[in-house]
Amino acid sequence: MFYYDSNRIYRRDPKEQYQLISMGIKNFLQTGELKLDDDTLRICIDRIEDDAIIETLAPENLGIDTSGIIFKFYTRIELKNLTTSLNRPIRYVEVGQIIDYWKAARISLKYVISLPKSIRGFSERQYNNLFEYNKVGQKYLLVDELPENSWQLVTRE
Repeated sequence: MFYYDSNRIYRRDPKEQYQLISMGIKNFLQTGELKLDDDTLRICIDRIEDDAIIETLAPENLGIDTSGIIFKFYTRIELKNLTTSLNRPIRYVEVGQIIDYWKAARISLKYVISLPKSIRGFSERQYNNLFEYNKVGQKYLLVDELPENSWQLVTRE
């Protein structure tokens, strides 16, 4: 097939995109809407597509450039167990789809609220965002300003 420009060729959900994921999480935090748990941000290391794990990230390869925040990494099952054992809402970042172009990249992230069955009278927003980057050498640069987060209301009466 003939492509008019090289950015029409892409890889969907390539594995081991640690630098992109790190930059995306950093930018997601910079939106200012994520609610930390005592300066701690939980991150799901299982990348999911259609309820199937497509990759389990190695936490030691994530280099999120922030200070004053503690990062804790969990599998999807560990997060469900944590929600049950703590018996309170658990918030975490989930890495969604990645599209890698020759000169650009996109990553979607979601800030999930996991509720135990015993919680009642809960109403709060969970957020998601799609970050677009240009590749400059070995770095990712945000295409424009930080995009606003989309949100979904999580309720339990």
